[in-house]
Amino acid sequence: MPSLLDLTLLERPYRVALAGMSDEQVGAVTRAWARCGARPADDDGEGATVSAALTSHREEVAAGADIASPDFAEVSARLTSALTTNVIRRRSRDLLLLHAAAVSDPVSGRTVALVGPSGRGKTTAARILAERWGYVTDETVAIRDDASVVPFPRPLSVVDPRPGSPKLQLGPDDLGLRRLGSAPRLSAILLLDRAPGDRIGGPRLSGLPLHEAVGDLVGQVSALSARPNGLRRLSSVIDACDGVRRVRYAEAAELAELVRPLLEWPTAKAKELRYAQAADAETLPDGDRLIVLAGGRVGVLDGIAPVVWQACARPAGVADLVQRVVHAHGVPAGGAPVADVVAVARALVGAGLLRRLGEPAA
Repeated sequence: MPSLLDLTLLERPYRVALAGMSDEQVGAVTRAWARCGARPADDDGEGATVSAALTSHREEVAAGADIASPDFAEVSARLTSALTTNVIRRRSRDLLLLHAAAVSDPVSGRTVALVGPSGRGKTTAARILAERWGYVTDETVAIRDDASVVPFPRPLSVVDPRPGSPKLQLGPDDLGLRRLGSAPRLSAILLLDRAPGDRIGGPRLSGLPLHEAVGDLVGQVSALSARPNGLRRLSSVIDACDGVRRVRYAEAAELAELVRPLLEWPTAKAKELRYAQAADAETLPDGDRLIVLAGGRVGVLDGIAPVVWQACARPAGVADLVQRVVHAHGVPAGGAPVADVVAVARALVGAGLLRRLGEPAA
């Protein structure tokens, strides 16, 4: 009988059937995937099943197993790849999936995505940075329309020093990586540009214009064209993160001091907003609009503007405003709540109804 391992990957249930493995090998696979939990209690039975077999007679199980090999390391590596590919396919229409690693501040939930194709050092960066901040993923950053992030704490695929060997699949617990605290929310996107041996001036961070950022990111988003309004949604995520930055570095250890302010301090778009002046407000009879008196000006707010304005009774960041708007109105038809909230907040600032604070109030 195969050993069964139940997982939840990007909020979808999976069952992994492991055959031909010793108790020690089953334990290694189980530890590697431990942070991906079990199938949810309310599982509707539509979870996917992936089977993997360790056998010296590959042809005997080829018809019955999705993955078969006499090499345990190869089975483990192929299992990670198969599960990742499958869940990306299942979630590519409703989540923005960046080919990236990510870490998150356990206190604030602010999350930095480290984007790049294979070979740019994503896994190494995640392994080093997650000794200090929470481990989100080493491969796929899944972003909802409100900029919150769905963790994917799969095993890290680490290069085996033995030539020609498959990558080792090491669980974040085995590596001593930090767990998440507050719910992760994307605060910065960094495009990795690793230049081994380049130590002139240390690591460098530079902003990118929107057209260049989009051009670089499109190739690192899974099935972007399959998503309704995919380009607009990508743009809204970029806007929520105050743009995209390129980081040129030599070694992953250099990244810690670069990402620290992005994780532990708010970016420009996350600076909190509150009233510019004391104001009185009353709701119009239909209950959908708001009259605002501020600084001698009377304004009538409708649409999502009343929610944004009322949410700023106390300092509130863009992420908080998006959450309130989506709760009150749902995700807009265009599918880009962050962009809509930012536009309304800017308009209210321009009208003198809100003012932007340089730092959150204590």
